[in-house]
Amino acid sequence: MTSPGNILARVMSLNKKHLMQAVLFASFFAIAESIIAGDGVGDWFGTISQPGYSLPIWGWGIVGGLYYVAMTVILYRLFDQKIGTKDNKAIWLIALLMIYNGLWNYLLFGLDSTLLAFVGLIPFVIYVFFVMTYIYYKDRVSGWILLIYVFWLLYDLYWTYGLWRLN
Repeated sequence: MTSPGNILARVMSLNKKHLMQAVLFASFFAIAESIIAGDGVGDWFGTISQPGYSLPIWGWGIVGGLYYVAMTVILYRLFDQKIGTKDNKAIWLIALLMIYNGLWNYLLFGLDSTLLAFVGLIPFVIYVFFVMTYIYYKDRVSGWILLIYVFWLLYDLYWTYGLWRLN
């Protein structure tokens, strides 16, 4: 078992510059997505019919927070790769993933369209799967994190289909 002292020592040994880059990068996308989604998250989303297997509204907030923590961890690990092994393509793939995620939120919350959200999620799941595969060979931990995200997106696809059928 890892002691609290060992955990603190590991946190203190993180590359502060790369950590700040990752936090700022993910924070930029979180702010941009909240602006793009607009008031639809609270206003419209609370009024539509939800499938029985839907999370409560506060559960979606937790999932969103975990998404940004996961992206921050992945970005940190990619930024922190040794010079000569750093893969800027992987960083761009994650940036594109985060842009696509924001666009998907716009389809659902900005346009209030369950159909567009469902249809738009299909290529996104495929894209994330390919990004996961690519990044897994660069950094296995990041690949595993993305695998968890792929599983979440499969649930999300099922949920979005149910949302579309009900509304």
